[in-house]
Amino acid sequence: DALQSDRSGLLSADAWRSFTFIALTFGAMWMFLKNKISSKYVILIVGILVLADMWTVNKRYLNDDNFARKSKVQVPYQATAADQQILRDTDPNFRVFNQSVSTFNDASTSYFHKSIGGYHGAKLKRYQELIENHISKGNMAVLNMLNTKYFITPKGQAQQNPGAMGNAWFVNEINIVGNADAEIAALDGFKPSNTAIVDARFSEQMIVELDNTGANIDLTEYKPNYIKYNSTTTKEGIAIFSEIYYDKGWNAYVNGELKPHFRANYVLRGMKIPTGNNIVEFIKDSSPETKIYVQTILPIEKEIFKESIKKVNQIIKSNELNKKYEVIDLYSLFANENGLMIKELSTDGIHLNEKGYQKWVEFIKPIVYSLE
Repeated sequence: DALQSDRSGLLSADAWRSFTFIALTFGAMWMFLKNKISSKYVILIVGILVLADMWTVNKRYLNDDNFARKSKVQVPYQATAADQQILRDTDPNFRVFNQSVSTFNDASTSYFHKSIGGYHGAKLKRYQELIENHISKGNMAVLNMLNTKYFITPKGQAQQNPGAMGNAWFVNEINIVGNADAEIAALDGFKPSNTAIVDARFSEQMIVELDNTGANIDLTEYKPNYIKYNSTTTKEGIAIFSEIYYDKGWNAYVNGELKPHFRANYVLRGMKIPTGNNIVEFIKDSSPETKIYVQTILPIEKEIFKESIKKVNQIIKSNELNKKYEVIDLYSLFANENGLMIKELSTDGIHLNEKGYQKWVEFIKPIVYSLE
């Protein structure tokens, strides 16, 4: 029997191994008793034998194949079957609503997809309000206008959403409201495929009569600071873009000419598109008035990195005035009295858990809101 043979071989090998260590130890003790060697050499020999014995046995259970430092992990998240299914979609830009995790406090979804929950604990005030008033309540009209093409169910299954509006579309009707409060309230029960809700402050950019018959607009290129569309219309129309409106540095162009654009549906971009075939571009230009914030490095539970993290954070703080940025001190928020990560705020001593992300959100929210 092969199993019995293997066990017999292992027993025999370990028996001879133990006999060798015992013989060498006995030899060292005998030489000491005969005054052949001094006590310090006996201690050295026995120490080396103990180290060799422990090292070879321990390496059977803890070796380079099954142990790696967390700081050297190359892939922090493993793609699930649902992630792999969604990643096969060649569409360059859509969003995913992952219901199998804490959607708005989890970063793993953003590792693979553009997540409805965002990639950061702190979010734009306007988007946070959209989460609280509509997304968290399951308003499908809002999820569709955000081009939520896939849902990952609580059971971890990927489901495609046939109602997702895509990257851009033309509308037939403009509902002009008096202010931002009315704008977000009007998202209840509206049809994004037909209607756009616009604050009265942008009314000068509107068109009186709209007809999107035969109108079409497609995303052709997508980069973090550059988005390009091709549009075809028989009449002047209004296009809605499933991109978050942020006018501080983002400019819109039609056929290379700078054009105004406006906020629609509380968070999205809208724009007047002329008749014919057009190239529409959004380009992120320089923004000299942008405020820069630098967050200090979070602590971890490993004592070995504590001083390195402190040194980097000291550099960040010392350069605050010279580098023209403001420091957000997260380290002090998450460190215990020993300068290590507070255990109840982390899953593994490095990554934050839901409670940790919530603490981060509450701390940074006043700063984000002050930018609006």
